[in-house]
Amino acid sequence: MPSRPLRISSITGFFLVFSRRVLSERLAGIAFGLRQTEQMSDSTLDQMSHGKAVQLHTSNENEEEHATSRPWSDLPLEIVELFAAHLSWVDQIHFNAVCKNWNSISDNFQTKKHMPVLMYTSGSDGECNFFDPIDGKSYSIEIEELSSDEPLDLRFSKNGWVLISEGDLSLFIINPFTETVINLPELDESLYCFTGISFSSPPTSSDCVVFGIGGTNSTYVYISLWRHGDNAWKDLWYDNNLPFCATYNNPVFHHGLFYCLGSYGNLGVFNPRDMTWTVLERPKPIHSVVNEERRLEDCYLVESNGELLSVFNGNAAKPILVFRLDKSKMTWRKVDDLGKETLFLDVRTSLSVRAPKKEFGSRIYFPRFSNDDHRKGVYYSMRSREYYPKFYGVKEPVDCLWIEPSLYDDE
Repeated sequence: MPSRPLRISSITGFFLVFSRRVLSERLAGIAFGLRQTEQMSDSTLDQMSHGKAVQLHTSNENEEEHATSRPWSDLPLEIVELFAAHLSWVDQIHFNAVCKNWNSISDNFQTKKHMPVLMYTSGSDGECNFFDPIDGKSYSIEIEELSSDEPLDLRFSKNGWVLISEGDLSLFIINPFTETVINLPELDESLYCFTGISFSSPPTSSDCVVFGIGGTNSTYVYISLWRHGDNAWKDLWYDNNLPFCATYNNPVFHHGLFYCLGSYGNLGVFNPRDMTWTVLERPKPIHSVVNEERRLEDCYLVESNGELLSVFNGNAAKPILVFRLDKSKMTWRKVDDLGKETLFLDVRTSLSVRAPKKEFGSRIYFPRFSNDDHRKGVYYSMRSREYYPKFYGVKEPVDCLWIEPSLYDDE
């Protein structure tokens, strides 16, 4: 039988007793790992590995040293920081729920960056699901802000924030792990059919820009822009200086510019500072012709180690093509191995992260998983040129995207 997903009724209202039990087990394991790297004393390790409260010692000149049992919340800050740096995002939620002290001090230190998870919803009932393709575990969170009479659609994610449309005209950005919501002005109805939409930085940042693009042919594009603090969207129309067919994947904000991948493999660039749109002459298009087969091809643009990658995926019977933009010569270079990088691709959000272990490197994960008791994330190995598990018979949620969990609004 598959294990039941962890259910969190809300981020702040978690079951405290369960949190303490879970944290006790997790911290004991982490303590052992820290001792292996000589970051923790033998006495502390011995106490914690048996699930006991840490013994805080006091002494004076005349009295023999004695131990006093204290709760977990009395752990010294430097030890708490060591633990927090090794917790998964789920355990961080447990961590913050243990006591007020731990919840308040967690803002004062940097925790590790979490691997992407697949976020998906089953409707507008407030239930939000997360699937971790690395360990195959699933979780669900009840989020009041995602309960709506209007249909909700996930559009884009960045820095733990998710852009969501509600009905035909409304948009808001939410951090599902803190439940902080930023409402955006309503869109103009005639400009809603974007082929791509993204934002530059967390919506709490004063320099946040939300950028939507669309177009029905290769001769023009329309763009809608919202800046932090604006009361309305700015709608813009541009003639293309070169043929450019906007594809259904989201733009990438890279070095101050929004880059858009066309169906030919060429790039369009929007500069939000001077409000200019340009179809670049270089790199040259990867495809000279876009036939019906090419129109059905999935294509993705992703930032990886400060560079841009384009990925083209026709069908499961053909190898995936990956290209890296050589900015010195402004040309696409074919990539055969991603090294230590792992890609998480979908048309809404594509991410590149350092693989947690060597064997996870040079993989491309897709928003699909095996539909059996031992759920596994579907990935393509650049080294073997094969899908694992087999591509057929897998499940893809209708409304999903990749997200890097963040329990802080300003990351």
